[in-house]
Amino acid sequence: MKRWIVLLAGAWLLMAIGCSHPPGKTSSAPARRAAWLQTEPLVIVGNWDSMPIFQRRRGGQLVGQELEYLKEHTEEAVRKLKDLGVTMAVIHFYKGFGLEAEKEHIEEARKLAALCKKHGLRVGVYVGSTIAYETFLVENPGAQAWLAPRFLGRPVTYGEQLFRRRVYFMHPGYREYMKRVLRLAVEDLKADLIHFDNTSLQARPEIFLHPQAVDDFRTFLKNKYPPEVLKKRLGFSDLRYVEPPEWDRPFAVISDPLFQEWADFRCHQLAAYYEEMGDYIRELNPEVAVENNSHSGISGRNTVWQEGVDY
Repeated sequence: MKRWIVLLAGAWLLMAIGCSHPPGKTSSAPARRAAWLQTEPLVIVGNWDSMPIFQRRRGGQLVGQELEYLKEHTEEAVRKLKDLGVTMAVIHFYKGFGLEAEKEHIEEARKLAALCKKHGLRVGVYVGSTIAYETFLVENPGAQAWLAPRFLGRPVTYGEQLFRRRVYFMHPGYREYMKRVLRLAVEDLKADLIHFDNTSLQARPEIFLHPQAVDDFRTFLKNKYPPEVLKKRLGFSDLRYVEPPEWDRPFAVISDPLFQEWADFRCHQLAAYYEEMGDYIRELNPEVAVENNSHSGISGRNTVWQEGVDY
């Protein structure tokens, strides 16, 4: 029980990525929100990193960690959460190793979700944003095309966890795969909430050197400005050789108009991805809430430039 983390008592702040609408797209009516969010108190616990496949690969886990993981999946553990006044558990579901590699853990998550439902707890499920390529590519060799290319000679990873690679999330293959993941969560696990993790790291600059991102950037500029405005903005209107900046240092002031447009483009892409995923989830079941971890520190840093996040 000690590994369960109390996330929030009393209220749950549903965060969304804020951006102006993509060029040519008008604002639609606000998405319908799950009705139960308006009527039920939320006291949430979460634990999504204890799944053995992740702990083994990361290394450094405590002795007995897997035993504790199994205890968390028992009816006794769920009863204790209920007795403590918990109303929702956000549980492990998809960490990015691949649906086949995580099949055993997904089955355990399904059983845990059923126990939570039995005792009146809402269920949120964790959905990661990286690919543990060593197992994922065994199942899906074509996913190599989704990965961000090397940046300044190094692979684009989740910090020092080098086995977790970053993807260009707007690649059609990746988007379709993630919809398979979400359908499983909504229809099979009967999740009440989808928790997308590490949104604040998905649109970092180095990820957008992917060849498709370069093409998407040119299309973005072409759709955003007519040729005469492009010429006033950039000094030219032929975008065939425009490339995103390959830059790894902070700016005091970003005055280069192409750099400014590239930051805006990355915000648009991240917002468009989550709009698509959110709409898909609500098509499957409008009573499923959608939430994401878009916070990497409101600390004065330029999140638009560094992370593609426009609060």
